[in-house]
Amino acid sequence: MGRGSNRAKNNGKPAVPRKSGKNEGSKVRDLEQRLAEALRLQAEAQEELQTRDRELAEAQEQQTATSEILRVISISPTDYQPVFNTIVRRAGVVCGAIDAMLWTVDGDELVVRAHHGPLAAAIGARQPIRGSVAGYAVREARIVHVEDLTEADDFPVGRDIARRLGWRTTLSAPLLREGIAIGAILIRRSEVRPFTEKQVALL
Repeated sequence: MGRGSNRAKNNGKPAVPRKSGKNEGSKVRDLEQRLAEALRLQAEAQEELQTRDRELAEAQEQQTATSEILRVISISPTDYQPVFNTIVRRAGVVCGAIDAMLWTVDGDELVVRAHHGPLAAAIGARQPIRGSVAGYAVREARIVHVEDLTEADDFPVGRDIARRLGWRTTLSAPLLREGIAIGAILIRRSEVRPFTEKQVALL
């Protein structure tokens, strides 16, 4: 009886081991981590693609601006006004500004020679070189970037005009001839939004 009983037990199906709940939970967490990593890599690739698209668009815009300026110069080599007009229009577009101006030096003053944008600026208007952002760019022969001109006490002339007419972030670059500043380009934004390093370099 004992032997038959043992033989019957041996002929039975082997017991199926129970799945560990802990192992199942570990697999789920592993899959979640893999999914999160895949999503992260996909987001990084998408961001890199968008960055390349922006850089390509900016390069094309800069090339277009340069080509247009050179074309205008070739058409009217002795008439500077069309060239000035094209420069300020393209400078605003390329640098993402709503407004752009071009000044030239006349003694101790700057004279507006060209303007493009909604902010007030009369062609032929004058302002002292001292106390203005464009004037500082001329005197120092370097780029000047002011985050909020309405709060910039270093430029009292520009600050007062900015408060009156309503613009904030300002960027100005000197126009140089043989190392001497003969004028300046000035671009403006109505809000506080500093220009990027690339936009500063383009100006």
